[in-house]
Amino acid sequence: MINILVVEDDEKTLKFCSDLLLFMEDEINVFRAADAETALEIFCQNAIDGAFVDIKLPHKDGFSLVTQIREMDRYHLIPIIFASGVFEERSEIYKQFHNIDFITKPITRGLFRKVCEKMIAEISIQKRIIQNSDERVYIFDHNREKTAVPFSDILFATVIDRKLKIVTRKKIIYKSQYSLEQLIIDIGSKMFARCSNSYAVNVENIESIESYLGKSWTINFRDADIDEEILLSINYKKNIYDLFTQANKRKGMQGIDS
Repeated sequence: MINILVVEDDEKTLKFCSDLLLFMEDEINVFRAADAETALEIFCQNAIDGAFVDIKLPHKDGFSLVTQIREMDRYHLIPIIFASGVFEERSEIYKQFHNIDFITKPITRGLFRKVCEKMIAEISIQKRIIQNSDERVYIFDHNREKTAVPFSDILFATVIDRKLKIVTRKKIIYKSQYSLEQLIIDIGSKMFARCSNSYAVNVENIESIESYLGKSWTINFRDADIDEEILLSINYKKNIYDLFTQANKRKGMQGIDS
């Protein structure tokens, strides 16, 4: 069963969207909310798989609602569709909220069905991957396809020519309109942290940290052949060192050079 939440303060639009979703597939369970407060309660009390969120809501807007739910571990990457009656800068919205689509009102039956099919397909991929994995996985667009990356495969990420570069054990993924800070938020693990202003690393994959030119250190990854030099700056040394020590305490691995 797929659980989709429709958040819309206009009663007719709420019924229109809910009825269309129910008509699309038998395996869809639709939750309804007319405001952000009710929606937040539904998110907390149920396992919601995807959401259709109107931006203009009473008391608290849709952006504020999605900001809150993205902070919850289970909702870091669920597909979200925004709707608005006015023009919005979509690229900036995507960079901040990582929504999968955006509808400008009035909503037509054909357009709504199209974006919801996209949402349902994304939900199905995530469910299948999660069911077949013993650890947390992340879904990225790679070569126009969805690719699943276990957290243990992620090595580091950086920004190159305004594109986010995510380096894993098996491939390199590039994402436009997606910041390093947003990736850190979406991954939501304290073990994925900045080591400098330009880099974030998966501390669980660090093998050693060695002194390099005064107030910086080089990071070496375990079981990975990486040509790129990853530096740890003094501003992030304490946090990375503490996490590294914590991650490798039971393994008796070498710590950081002074």
